[in-house]
Amino acid sequence: MVFLHLVRIIPKVSEPALGIFQGSFLKHSGDKGDYYSVVWDWRERETEEEIEQLEHIADFMATNPKLVDL
Repeated sequence: MVFLHLVRIIPKVSEPALGIFQGSFLKHSGDKGDYYSVVWDWRERETEEEIEQLEHIADFMATNPKLVDL
């Protein structure tokens, strides 16, 4: 649910595909012990290497690859 919320608000700020989604775990303690939830964050690409990744993705997509969900 949190991920969906993040996906909905990012387009108001920037193009989601131009950034990086980061997932991490947040530890909680409860009556039955410890448990974890997933925390999602998004940030714009900043380094030259990260921006170069976009160029590689664009080059790959330009070949019209057959993408299959197995």
